[in-house]
Parts: sequence; C-alpha cells; structure tokens
Amino acid sequence: MVAIALGLTAGTSTALGAGNLLTNGTFEGSGSGSLAGWKGRSASLSLVTGDGGGFGAKVTRTGTTATYAIVATSAFVKSATAGKTYAANGRFKAPSTKQVCLKISETGTTTSSAQSCASGSGANTWATLPELRYTAKSNGDTLQFLVLQLKAATGDTFTVDNLSVAQASAAIDPPSNLNVTAVSTSEIDLSWTASGTAGITGYHVFRNGSSNPVATVGPGATTYADTGLTAGTTYGYTVTAFDATGDSDPSNQATATTQGGSGGVVVAAAGDIACNPADPNYNGGAGQNGSCQQAATADLIANGSYDRVLALGDEQYDCGSRAAFDAAYDPTWGRFVGKTLPVPGNHEAKTTSDFGESGCSSQQTGYFTYYADHGVSEAAGVNGKGYYSVDVGSWHIVAINSNCSAIGGCDVGSPQETWLRNDLAAHSGQCTLAMWHEAAWSTTSMTQGATKMRPIWADLVNAGVDLALAGHFHHYERFDDLTASGQPAPAGTGTREIIAGTGGVNQGGFGSNTPAPGSQVRKTGFGVVALTLSSGQYSWQYIQVGGGLADSGVESCH
Repeated sequence: MVAIALGLTAGTSTALGAGNLLTNGTFEGSGSGSLAGWKGRSASLSLVTGDGGGFGAKVTRTGTTATYAIVATSAFVKSATAGKTYAANGRFKAPSTKQVCLKISETGTTTSSAQSCASGSGANTWATLPELRYTAKSNGDTLQFLVLQLKAATGDTFTVDNLSVAQASAAIDPPSNLNVTAVSTSEIDLSWTASGTAGITGYHVFRNGSSNPVATVGPGATTYADTGLTAGTTYGYTVTAFDATGDSDPSNQATATTQGGSGGVVVAAAGDIACNPADPNYNGGAGQNGSCQQAATADLIANGSYDRVLALGDEQYDCGSRAAFDAAYDPTWGRFVGKTLPVPGNHEAKTTSDFGESGCSSQQTGYFTYYADHGVSEAAGVNGKGYYSVDVGSWHIVAINSNCSAIGGCDVGSPQETWLRNDLAAHSGQCTLAMWHEAAWSTTSMTQGATKMRPIWADLVNAGVDLALAGHFHHYERFDDLTASGQPAPAGTGTREIIAGTGGVNQGGFGSNTPAPGSQVRKTGFGVVALTLSSGQYSWQYIQVGGGLADSGVESCH
C-alpha cells in the first residue's frame, strides 16, 4: 500500500467529530441504492453489491484521460474555515496493479488539493484506503470530494463503498522542518521547528520507523544529538509533539549517513528517475498523482552524506533528450552530478516520445552529451559505448550498458561481454559491484527479468561478483545470492541482485506473479538504496520517501 502526501497527513483511526458530510450519497454501506448526488468524470457509474451487503458504486472508465473518477456533485463544505481539518475514508475494490485515491480539492481564494492512494488487493477483494486528512487553507472556499484511479487504461474499473468525509477532532500540530546532519562516525544531530500547539509537554524522537522513540525531550527543546551509531550507516528520523492526550502526526522524515569510518564508502543508488516536463503529472517539477517524484528522491540524497551516487538508467524520460535532461534531471539529481556514476537505460535509447519530445536517439545522444558536458568522463565508457569500470574505495565497480542492440550485443563473445570477462579477471581479488539498467531477474516480468542480460549475469556469478544493482522495474526487490541460472545459491557462493527502479518517475507493482526464485523482499514506493562499501563487506538500506527505512542488511564479500 502506498500513501501519497501532498499537503496532507495520511494516517489511521482518527477520531471524527461531526457525522458524514457526504449527505448526497446513499449507496455507501447498506444504503438505499441510489446514485443521486454522484457523477462520473470520464467514467460511467452503476450500482453493485457493496462492502458487506447493500450497495456500492462501480466506476468504469469511458474517456481517454490518465485518471477517471466518481465525484460528489455538491461540495461537502461550501464556505470553509481556514485551519479546520477534515478526514476522508473509504473502501474499494481494484486489481492489484491499479492505484485508487481519495481526493479533496479546495477552490476559491486558494486552489489546493490532497490525495491518499493505495494499490488494489484484487478485483474481488475489498480494501481500505489510507485515511486522508485535509486542512482548509482559506476562509470561504469550497471543498469537493472524489475518488479516482491513476494511470488508467481502456476497460479499467473500480468499486467504492463506505465513503465518508467528517470534521476531524482537534489535533496537536506536528513539529516541522526536521533537519538531520551527520557530524561524526557515531553521531547525527537533529533540529526542528516547534509545534504550534500550546501546552505540549515534549517531543518524541523516532529512528528508522520504530514505534518506540529513541529519545524524549522537553517542550522547549528543538534539537537532539543521537549518539552511539554505527559508522557508514544511514538512519531515518521523525519527531512528534505530545501532551496528555497523545502524540501529533510525525514531522517530515529526514535521513543522514554517519561518516564512513575506516575505509567505508557510502553510495546512494536508484534508477527510473526524472519525468518528462510535458508529462501531465510533472506539475512544475513537484510531481502529483503518485508520479514525478524525482525532486523528493533527490532530497533523500541531499539529506545524507554520500561519497558517490549511482544512477541506474532511465535517468530522464521519455526518450532522454538533452533538453529534457536539462529541464528535469539537472535541477534534481543533477545536483550530485560531480559524484555520479551513471548507466544508460532503455528510455535513453528510445527513438520516439509519447510526449512529443524531440531529440530522441537510439545512440543515447542526450545521455552522453549531458554527462560529457558536466565532466562525468566515465559515462562515455569503452569506445564511447557506455560501459566502464572504476575503483571506489576498496571496491571495484563495473558499469554495464543494457542497450545491447546499440553497442554490438550482450551475448557471449560480444564486445561488451568480452571486455567484462577480461575486466573481472583483472580485479579478481576485490569486492565487486556491478550495475546496469534492465534487471536480469524480477518478479514483475513474465520472463522473470531481461533475458538478454543472462549471459552477462552468468559472467558475474562465475567471477564471484558480490552485488548487482539494476532498475527498469519500478519497484524495490532484493534477492538472495543467485546462481548463474538465477536460482538460490548456497550462502556466499552466488551474486545478490537488488532492483531499485524507485527514483521517482512512477510506481509499478508485482501483480499476482509468483515471486521469482530467491526473491526475499519486495516493496513499492519511491526511494534510494544506501550502500556502505567497506573492506570485506557491504551493508544496504532501502530508504523510502516519507516512509523511513524499508529494508536493510549486511553481507561479507566472497
């Protein structure tokens, strides 16, 4: 389940004050079966069996827009009071590959909206949408309610029931502007802006998504020093304010990586990053509707202390033109271009654009010129083909170009495969990380990954490569050590693959596919993988936007 926070707080079990303000809808729950007061937006509506009996509303896409919705025909608030908060809830049925969202829109003096989204649990299974809390911005504005589906396709449909919007009970204002800074190998310092609520009795500091605070400080405190930490490790933090009645919602989440200690190099990695500026969800670079979050993932990197940034392909959509690189990638991930090691993705080699973008090239021209003009000499690669290797600390990093047809193939005996075998043989005594775009193994694909990369994969395993990073599939998936044929290997004898296609463009799910052999952890959402590459071992943390630490571990080199 994925919650999107855009000017909202998504939570659970919020106490509600007044009753349901959606007085015009009578199909919810065990209602009378009328669709009066509702209309479809690029959709038709029909009555079906509801959640637990009675009636629900089936919403079927009829238009060609990227979203379609069921909309309340009357505003649930016609004259808002600034600062008053409303909580929306609902139940839905949708396929697991589809995202459905509650949305509240404000119009008048202020134009604003917020939504809270979740992936379906199956076309025949009811699920709960994350509660959406929205605070009115201006007096006298109107507030409207709808339920929509993102990334719509022909024939899509979802069902809703038990929809409600109610005034939320009084809440404690959360602290804001949380900043964290690593000051040593064992200390991270936090600072925040105080809660605006009078009478709070203190603040709780939470680390790495734990439900138990690591510290409690008094009401006048706006700083905390977290000590006794591990060198070269990434930590995520939130802070809440509290009084005798309970805690506030959490502050923004912020991460930092303690300094590397003896020989450790800390890197951040992800692929599938920047939306095309013509994408309807680009929204001036801020993103919306669960897409175009390249700025948010770049902020994760900015809030950490990373020696290197690994860009795992599809850095820039839709076809990686130079103009799009300059407009979208450069102001976000381009902030770290001086320490970036990139590989190209299939979108950098796309010859046409779904958004009318010019400058498309199968030769990845936009990719190569952007990095060349920013001094990233490694990106050109061997003979200008985009594959190369470098040493970072005590580790050897191999960058592979998975645009096989543009560089003479990836099969055994191809120029890149021959170079790879020779390169690995020349660095057999080092811990080694390989990276490219199209993952060799994945739960998402019917072929369980990119089959064209299997000869490359076999070379990595046979040479004892420790870790392989890839993207292409827009999710996070961590595998156990795998054999050359993609099966689980005895501990310490194979190569581990981590997919991190989570850089911001949009999200993908896993559908109903059986997990691929050796798949250990599967997550949706946006984020970056933080790696500490030390002498003889590596550790990883998957850090999500707004979600803290979602996966972590450590393993020795072979």
